[in-house]
Amino acid sequence: YLGWNALEKVAKTAPDKLFGITDAPVSELPENIFSISYKYYEGAYLAGYVAGKTISGNKLGILCEQEDELNKSIAYAFMAGAIKADGNISFEEKYIGITYDNNISRNAAAELYGSGCEIVFQNLVNPTGAINAAETEDKFIIGLGLDQSVKSASHVLTTVVVNYDIALSTVIRKYMDKENIGGKTFEFGVSDYVISLSKTTTNIDKDVMKEANKEKEAIISGEFKVPHTA
Repeated sequence: YLGWNALEKVAKTAPDKLFGITDAPVSELPENIFSISYKYYEGAYLAGYVAGKTISGNKLGILCEQEDELNKSIAYAFMAGAIKADGNISFEEKYIGITYDNNISRNAAAELYGSGCEIVFQNLVNPTGAINAAETEDKFIIGLGLDQSVKSASHVLTTVVVNYDIALSTVIRKYMDKENIGGKTFEFGVSDYVISLSKTTTNIDKDVMKEANKEKEAIISGEFKVPHTA
């Protein structure tokens, strides 16, 4: 979504071409642009629930880049999941801007752990520094995107995994079937098997995972709508 302004300009110069973007920041799209968006907040809710059931204390940290609508919805859903697990939990949020500097994310995560956060949920373009902080502090961290347990199997509690390939192949299939996809937004979440908690971790208690799966099934069935706005 960060490249929206540039994409919109280019699309205007080539009306006969089709362009795609992830998480377009507008509700109405030009006829030659389609958007794929993700219900990250559904996965964040499940991650929050697991975190709330896992900690022995009562404080969780949230570390994101920009304090924009997307990240705020993710943070809000994470907090909602944690509160569902334990109503006495408090939170501390940090927004550090978009950076690839490991020192910045490492220091920010370390500050959250130092202030009493037992687990930090991070949504960073480069999570390495934050994960390093978790290892140094011997605490758990939760990621979002691709499975981050490969970076630290013992300290990544879980990852909100986004199966981008499933979403993209679904939209491409629509295009190949001659469906007009221009001007449309295609949204994917837990019920589409695009958003899920990683299955590689062994750090989550089995009973907690069973409870989290019940929460997931309620989302899939439509019985429960994940809150993601204040």
